[in-house]
Amino acid sequence: MSLMDKPKTDFYKEYVSIKDFLFYVAFTQKETVSDVASWLLYNAFSKDITSYEIDRHYRVFKGKIKSGADKNIERFFEQITFDGYHAYHAYVCFIRDKEDGIDSSHWKDSFINEDYYKLVYSNFYLNKAELYELDYIKGLNLNFDQASDYIYHTYSCDGIDATVKPEGISSGTGWHPITLQQKKINLAKERDKDVPQPKLSLETLNKAIDLIASMPNEIPQKEALTKTINEEVSSRSQDKKLIAMLAILLAQKSNVFQVGNRPNATQINEAIVNLAQQELQVIDDDMFGLKGNTAKISNAIKEYSHIIKNKLKDEL
Repeated sequence: MSLMDKPKTDFYKEYVSIKDFLFYVAFTQKETVSDVASWLLYNAFSKDITSYEIDRHYRVFKGKIKSGADKNIERFFEQITFDGYHAYHAYVCFIRDKEDGIDSSHWKDSFINEDYYKLVYSNFYLNKAELYELDYIKGLNLNFDQASDYIYHTYSCDGIDATVKPEGISSGTGWHPITLQQKKINLAKERDKDVPQPKLSLETLNKAIDLIASMPNEIPQKEALTKTINEEVSSRSQDKKLIAMLAILLAQKSNVFQVGNRPNATQINEAIVNLAQQELQVIDDDMFGLKGNTAKISNAIKEYSHIIKNKLKDEL
């Protein structure tokens, strides 16, 4: 046991993060995050409660007060009540990707206007004992010791659901570009199916990769007329071929991933995101690049589906 174990344990017994607090209230009361924040502001929460910040040594400092209200709470709540926490989170990711030189175009449709928001400090905490003293909080009958026991999933409708954290997972928040209602519809459809949900096994994946590797790199003759004979196929072209093959493989394994007689790029992309967040418990910071790929999958299918015909079905 290290010397810092006790300070850390004591801190998390006494304090709850602002996000865990908001998500826990929204989840238990079946409300949106933005409505919870608005309700708290209506009840003068930022004047009743003080925020707390910690440094890397777990020393605790009170947040600043401006015009009689806690500055951290006021600023953060104002941002997440513009169009919901989900939209503000997309804005934060958009800014982070842009600053890091990462393609941020897939975030563009996820918030109203880049000028609509501003980045505010949100890594602060609330004292549990102070929360229990508020009459409007007491009426909710909540146990804030449980607020950090969940991985929360936020949806485009700003709804929240949650799963209990697996052992060994310390934190994590899921971000879903669909509504909570659509997620429930999708789950209902899956429960109604007679066939089990398809699983992509390592053996199947290896077979698909081996098959792709054995395929010729030549493009169709009608397209080859516009290219030089010795032109190499780019690595990006190979990536698109791999995406197309895996999409077609999934479609042939289950009609869940089909639309008409083609792979359903939207359903495949949604399954990838759900797999990462719900089954693999990938934390939000590591989800960049897995969202907003529907168009990429669709384009790959269109470009390469003609070269496989029935070969994939026959060989697997």
